[in-house]
Amino acid sequence: MHPFAEMHEELGRRFAERHFEWVPYLYDYRLDDALEPLERSLIDRGAIEATGFRYVGEGPG
Repeated sequence: MHPFAEMHEELGRRFAERHFEWVPYLYDYRLDDALEPLERSLIDRGAIEATGFRYVGEGPG
C-alpha cells in the first residue's frame, strides 16, 4: 500500500486532474454495503477520515 501523497503525485505526473473527492471505502472491504451510509455520516461529521478517493484524470493528447 502506498501513501496517498505518493499516489497523488504520480497520478499528477501522468494525468490532468479533472475531479477528486474523498469517499467511503471501509464498508466495501468485505463488509456489509449497508454500512456505507454510516461511514459517510462519520466522515461528514469529522469522526473518521475517509480512506478512499475517486480520481478522474485526462491523459495527454
